[in-house]
Amino acid sequence: MWMDWLARWAVIGGLSLVDAAWLWARGTDFEFGALDGRIRIAGTYLAFCVVCTFAVRRMRRLSPIVAKVSDYFYSSIQMLLLVPPAVTLTYLAATVNAPLVDGTLLRADELVGFDWHALDSWVGSHTWIAAALRGAYWTLAMAASSAPRTSAH
Repeated sequence: MWMDWLARWAVIGGLSLVDAAWLWARGTDFEFGALDGRIRIAGTYLAFCVVCTFAVRRMRRLSPIVAKVSDYFYSSIQMLLLVPPAVTLTYLAATVNAPLVDGTLLRADELVGFDWHALDSWVGSHTWIAAALRGAYWTLAMAASSAPRTSAH
């Protein structure tokens, strides 16, 4: 499990370094204040993980449950801290004006027999699935609002 956590931290750190270098090369400042809320939540979760570590030593029979809860909160910390560099990299990548690959994606869909129109019709005929997908789609707005604010000099 430790190697899994380490790999996740490496991804978060790597994305952050790429973002920092790219923002610096563009002459764009990063407002660290945008991370205050995430860092507070992560700090609270980390404190909870430390408490869990001490609780496991005192209550051996609860050890498996407390370990799983602690792992959940530790993973939540990593997710909280992964979103800003991942979203920032997405926005930075969009600025390179790379050519669209829609034609290639359409050919790949046809190659595997995927039909977008049939899927759209199927979802449209199952209103509860359409409602669930709409709800999931709107969660993107929350992710976008969590993107760090940047400003050019």
